[in-house]
Amino acid sequence: MNQVTDGDQYKARSTVGPDGVTTIVWEDRRHAGDGFGVYARRIDASGKPLGDQFRVDTATAGQQEFPLIGSDALGNVLIAWKEGQFSTKGLVQYYQR
Repeated sequence: MNQVTDGDQYKARSTVGPDGVTTIVWEDRRHAGDGFGVYARRIDASGKPLGDQFRVDTATAGQQEFPLIGSDALGNVLIAWKEGQFSTKGLVQYYQR
């Protein structure tokens, strides 16, 4: 469901809310500055896109990768990913609601 098909997209994951809305998340190398970025798009129960794809992570430096997604019974969506650059604390994990 990504709108841009050139470049590399990887590791698509999805979740379906109680209203049938599906949210899909993936890694996208083409639009991420110097590494991968995390993008998502929402689709209604009939398969119609609900708006454009959007960037989930806000950092453009380094590798934003390995996205995971989940939702609760109310349809709230949580997306998590790792930054592939090591810090003094190891791999950095991020979450976005």
